[in-house]
Formats: sequence, C-alpha cells, structure tokens
Amino acid sequence: MSGTRPLLSLPSSQDACAAIGDVFLVGGIVGPAHELTLEEVRAERPRATSTAWRMPYSMYLRGAAGASLPQGLYWLSHPSFGRMCLFLVPRSREPVTGAVRYEAVFD
Repeated sequence: MSGTRPLLSLPSSQDACAAIGDVFLVGGIVGPAHELTLEEVRAERPRATSTAWRMPYSMYLRGAAGASLPQGLYWLSHPSFGRMCLFLVPRSREPVTGAVRYEAVFD
C-alpha cells in the first residue's frame, strides 16, 4: 500500500512531540473520515520484561465535539508520518464540549 509506514518505522516519541497541535486525518476501516488533533505525547516507563528497541510512549488525540469513534483499528494520515494503522482507545469525554480524547500506545 503506497504511503503506508512499515511497523518498524512508526514515529518516535521525539517525532510525535514535534507534531503536537497537528491534525491527523482518521479514516476507519469502515466509515467516514474524522480529524483528530494531537494534544500530548507521554513517555511510558518500560516494563521490567520489555524487550522493546525504543522507549514506549502514548499519543493523546482530541476529536471534534459530538463525533465519537469506538475503540479499534484506524488509518491515521499525517503530512510528516504518512499513513499508519493504529489502535485507538477512547479515554475520556470533555464534559462541556463533548469532545473525546483518544490514546494510541507505542510499545
């Protein structure tokens, strides 16, 4: 698939930090496209049994008010990162606007 990043070339936490505030276009395997804004990148402590070749981290993205995606696999597109298939988990909903915050874990 042209423009799709291989698993081992997913963005590093430093790459992701440089994209805070950027918009990611999200197209579900089935369904309409949505826009998510990268709000935060949080480094995670590696597990004692981890054999990861890089430091794990999470990206937190905010969706538009009123739009909600269920937990699952989605194609995310970004100008610098290209197209990536990531597992998104809804973590919270803002009480005033109704915007949903999602987490994508890179471990």
